[in-house]
Amino acid sequence: MQKCLERWPRPPFSMSFSRQRQASKMRAQDLLKKLIGKWQGNCRTWFETDKLADESKVVGEFIGLFDGRFVRHTYESTIQNKPRHGEELIAFNSITNIFQTSWVDDFHMNYAIMFSQGTSTEHGFNVRGEYDVGKDHRNGAGEPSTSSPTTTS
Repeated sequence: MQKCLERWPRPPFSMSFSRQRQASKMRAQDLLKKLIGKWQGNCRTWFETDKLADESKVVGEFIGLFDGRFVRHTYESTIQNKPRHGEELIAFNSITNIFQTSWVDDFHMNYAIMFSQGTSTEHGFNVRGEYDVGKDHRNGAGEPSTSSPTTTS
């Protein structure tokens, strides 16, 4: 079983949370609105512990949907000089008080969708999910979804 760990740059909204009190008191819908905009940075990918497999530029954009109730996140990058693309839908479920995401890309996900959910943190929110890497093998198994750009803790 191959495990992939990635470290994404923090999208620009993380800079707006310089004061911890402001972030902890921020309403979920206000947080989603703060995500809106374009961002860029570097993505680092490891397939083995302590052995960096790739570091590439990445660009992305967050767009509000349905009066800000949802946010669509799209991004483009490369992995080992091959193009990669991904898309994520982000929401705050006001009934369960948790953040939820659905994520697809053309590198990790093959033909599946990764569903993640989690709670707010003092700097945003942290979601957890898992995805299939082979028959009877899953990546994530309750670990933070570090491949997901919305992991902000």
